[in-house]
Amino acid sequence: LSRHGARLDVADKNWHLTSPTPYDPPLSYGGWLQSRALGARINDVVQSLDDSLDSTTEVDNGIKSPSDRLQKPKPKRRIIIHSSPFTRCLQTAIAVSSGICQNSGEPELNRSSKVPSLVQSNSDSALTPGPITSSDHRCLLRVDAFLGEWLCPRYFDEIIPPPNSDRMITAAKLELLRREHSFVPEADIVPRPSAGFFPGGWGSASSPVSPANDVTAKIKTEAPPSTRQTQAQRSRAGSCDTFSAAETTRGRRMLSKINTNLPSIPDAAYVPPTPSYAISPSDPIPAGYVTHARDACVKIDFQWDSMHGEQNWGDGGEYGEEWSTMHTRFSTGLDRMLAWYRDYESTSSGRPRRHSQMLDSSGEASSRSEADDDTETILVLITHGAGCNAMIAALSGEPSQVNVGTASLTLAVRNDHMPEMAQDDTIGGPVRTKGSNEPSSVESYAMKMVASTEHLRIAPSTSRVSSPSQVTSPSISSYRHRLANRPSLSQGIIEVGQISLLLTLLYLSLISSPQGMPSVPTDGLSVTHPSSRTGPPHLRLIHYNDVYHVEEGSAEPVGGVARFQSVVNYYRNDPSFSEQPNVLTFFSGDAYNPSLESTVTKGRHMVPFLNKAGTDVACVGNHDLDFGVAQFRHLRTQCRFPWLLANVLDLDLGKDVPIANCEKTLMLTSSNGIKVGVIGLGEREWLGTINALPPNLVYKSAYKTALELVPRLREQGAELIVAVTHQREPNDYKLAQKLPPGMIDIILGGHDHFYAHAVVNGTHVLRSGTDFKQLSYIEAWRKEDGEGWDFSIVRRDIVRSIPEDPATTTMVNRLTSSLAAKLEKPIGYTSVALDGRFSTVRQKESNLGNFACDLMRFYYGADCAMMAGGTIRGDQIYPPGILRLKDILNCFPFEDPVVLLRIKGRALFDALENGVSQLPALEGRFTQVSNIAFGYNPSAPSGSRINWAQVGGEPIDFDGQYTLATRGYMARGKDGFASLLVQSEGGEVEEIVDEESGILISTLLRQYFLSLRVMGRWRRWGPSMTRHWSNVHDSLHCNGWLKPPSRQPSPESNKVPYRPPLSRSKNYYYGRFPEIVETEETESRGVGLNGEDESMDSDSDTDPDILTSPRPTTNYVTLPARSATEEERRLRLARKAVRTWMHRTGLQPSPVNDADEVGEFTPTWTPGISPRLEQRIVVEN
Repeated sequence: LSRHGARLDVADKNWHLTSPTPYDPPLSYGGWLQSRALGARINDVVQSLDDSLDSTTEVDNGIKSPSDRLQKPKPKRRIIIHSSPFTRCLQTAIAVSSGICQNSGEPELNRSSKVPSLVQSNSDSALTPGPITSSDHRCLLRVDAFLGEWLCPRYFDEIIPPPNSDRMITAAKLELLRREHSFVPEADIVPRPSAGFFPGGWGSASSPVSPANDVTAKIKTEAPPSTRQTQAQRSRAGSCDTFSAAETTRGRRMLSKINTNLPSIPDAAYVPPTPSYAISPSDPIPAGYVTHARDACVKIDFQWDSMHGEQNWGDGGEYGEEWSTMHTRFSTGLDRMLAWYRDYESTSSGRPRRHSQMLDSSGEASSRSEADDDTETILVLITHGAGCNAMIAALSGEPSQVNVGTASLTLAVRNDHMPEMAQDDTIGGPVRTKGSNEPSSVESYAMKMVASTEHLRIAPSTSRVSSPSQVTSPSISSYRHRLANRPSLSQGIIEVGQISLLLTLLYLSLISSPQGMPSVPTDGLSVTHPSSRTGPPHLRLIHYNDVYHVEEGSAEPVGGVARFQSVVNYYRNDPSFSEQPNVLTFFSGDAYNPSLESTVTKGRHMVPFLNKAGTDVACVGNHDLDFGVAQFRHLRTQCRFPWLLANVLDLDLGKDVPIANCEKTLMLTSSNGIKVGVIGLGEREWLGTINALPPNLVYKSAYKTALELVPRLREQGAELIVAVTHQREPNDYKLAQKLPPGMIDIILGGHDHFYAHAVVNGTHVLRSGTDFKQLSYIEAWRKEDGEGWDFSIVRRDIVRSIPEDPATTTMVNRLTSSLAAKLEKPIGYTSVALDGRFSTVRQKESNLGNFACDLMRFYYGADCAMMAGGTIRGDQIYPPGILRLKDILNCFPFEDPVVLLRIKGRALFDALENGVSQLPALEGRFTQVSNIAFGYNPSAPSGSRINWAQVGGEPIDFDGQYTLATRGYMARGKDGFASLLVQSEGGEVEEIVDEESGILISTLLRQYFLSLRVMGRWRRWGPSMTRHWSNVHDSLHCNGWLKPPSRQPSPESNKVPYRPPLSRSKNYYYGRFPEIVETEETESRGVGLNGEDESMDSDSDTDPDILTSPRPTTNYVTLPARSATEEERRLRLARKAVRTWMHRTGLQPSPVNDADEVGEFTPTWTPGISPRLEQRIVVEN
């Protein structure tokens, strides 16, 4: 019996703010390592128990000689894991299975194991049944609702509670079925040479041995077999642990492996991936790791249903259940589970055995063999802290208030497995007798271990590497009060066990010591393509692509432009490269969008960082044109490098002129005189995803363009030819394959957001990750035996241990300050109240939802649009009046773009059904729609609540095709939208515009309000943007949804107080509070570190005289505030207090009246939007 590992929302206190399922956090990476250690501990405890029982049996039976021992075979086993449907428990179950497989070289764990239901394969054919063969080492995983979280209301004070049990089970199985698109990096899987206790560090590379393994070797040599199990002792964790597994031979071997990520035992069934970069226990699990372990170590019983049928173990309870009710749920479910396995396996002898006739895992009848009689079942139950207490109480017969730690282990053994002399070691003394009110099956078990966490500590060793022994975790999220007094890997004081934490501390120790090695040259470094050449290279290159966010992320590699710049500075300025040619830097496009920052700046904020990186040449990416050609052309003039795109021509500019007057090719000259020819190429596919493009574009084949232009570069003296491209990897491969060998020496690609390298037709094809998280450093030598080049390619992951460049950090801080000030900026006007309350958008039609969905539909020209109500996060009514930028970003904070899908009518109908399946719970999956109408009965059974549905006024044709604009989140099948799952994620839905090519909802709204301006128009609003948005206006405003700008004087509350004329030095401010004046330590506002203008673009060149905010409205809540941040905090607390008060008094939120408008007034500088309710969603009783 185990509690799940450490949760990510404990380490990241803001995790729940951006998650659509805040009730269901995953594990942190530390929790994943804890759970793997738990699996290894389970394997070790089972073997230790066998040794104890065997030694007792030998004494009883008089077995003395080795030959006598050989006559008694080891029992065969199957391990069945039962898990709660919550994600953290499912991940714990997978990690436990991987820990068992990683440490099970024993044949008894790999024997034939037949199970009583249809077991599904997790491989490519996810629903193809297959038996567990004799060589199958995987554990069987079953999901049970009764093991779910205690649904105490105080657990979910500020987050929505989980859905009912049926939906949780369905979501869990869908998650287990999903084929993850993120693959484990090759560097994490390919075995790397390790030296000594520190992987990749000290000692001999040929014989990696840890200090713990040294001790193990001595014990193996000196101790007789009978001493493998030491005397039982109490756990250092204070739990009732009767085994000291860390002191056993097997325990030392197991703990040294798990806690240091050293290779598994030679005959292990599974070798887990290991991060090739520094990672913290508080970070998320690296992408692909869970899927990798699931596919290798787990058999999933997708047909298992313990809530119904013959099992009837119970459901997951109802929201608001009491402590006693929760205990009853767990004890009843546990009793029925044990009874089911007992009845299924028991024989006349009372020993576990198979029935004589049963179904094997392939569904075929199978006769019991004699060998099956000795097959024993080990049940591993993965649940939550409260559930662990309830089942401990049921098994022990005494009330339990154990402080159950994360990834702790509780062990109960059947009494008929225990000799008499061993029963004194049970928890609470001898086996208890059954009470009158106790369940009927649990009395058959004796407790051997309670809430032990011994496996989370490294075995003592005098030769252990010296390192700090304790660390303090980040603060705990205030909204999870129940976690404050529960120990986990990511809270309180913990001992260093996991290698990730050890690596972090060792790095910090090395960096802080005077003689410590520098971190910039080596941290995050791995060799992608080695070269045998020695001596100074003839050329040095840096490549990066697809960068959007300047600040660091939470998971390794964390990225961040400041650390990225430190690595660039190292290759450019370090004395070790003083005798080598200067580095040339290539960028493969996509910088100006999408991000929340670009919603404010329209891409301007990225220019200083691209310049500071020393970029020499760039290729145009699709997102660089999101704000129109005119804005791109403006940003290009501020860049210190040229932008190339040779195969996309604009006939309006001339017969053979690239879009935005970009250049086709460029000749770079290295500091040693070598000429490098560069050509920029794009693909046809992404041109169709950009709506605001000139009408007369001509696309030329990248292959034919290269055939035409590359020879000209050679004629001009180019020795090395580089193609900087922005196209998918297959198109880069196709380009390399079709060109003659040697025409292009290396292709530096973008558009894909992963790191990859290949050699195709003698041409190197490289893409260098994304988001300032990776870069490639390339050294090139002329071939000694002919034409061409030898390349050495190094991958640099931008990890947390790399120090930040101070100058770049100052730039980031200035940007952040500037963006914070701009959040008060007025961007639009609403003539009616916009209802964004959760009580509205999560259970009925909302005018704000109508507006956003209509805008999505008309922007992409789709048949219909759909958006999960949880997308709208404002949880408030936006009153008639001015809309500010912060309103847009707070209401739509997610950074998954809008996508365009082609789906069948049946899939669309199923998505609507999923949206209403959880009512009356305020689930985020409830849909807001455009050009869709439907009626539903909330009291009907879940899954059959939709009574009718229409698209464009006509009933949905189940076999027809529709184009649907929706969120990328939903297209990944999240929140139960399995019918929308796209092909790239393992589904059947076709993507017309994918996530990489889509734009954010916040950006969409910002562009819309910009397009409405009649005064203070943005000067770089080009013809292509005007053309596209005019079409959107014609469709969107046909129902009177727009109030024209007013010519009347504004009422007092909307007048702008007089201010003197203001220059472009940005000394104005919005709202009540001025911007913070910079200190003397920072440079004057608007002037960059290199003397360039770094001010963020405003929406018009006559701003702010027109667009300054109106006289702010204050009340008793906001008046005492002394800053915009405090003002927002006070409003947020006031709304929360009002909601709580209304809930306790039983008051229902009042509906928003469409007639509540601000008279006939609208501002002079923009029209006012006036979206309405249109009976798109009808509730039918």
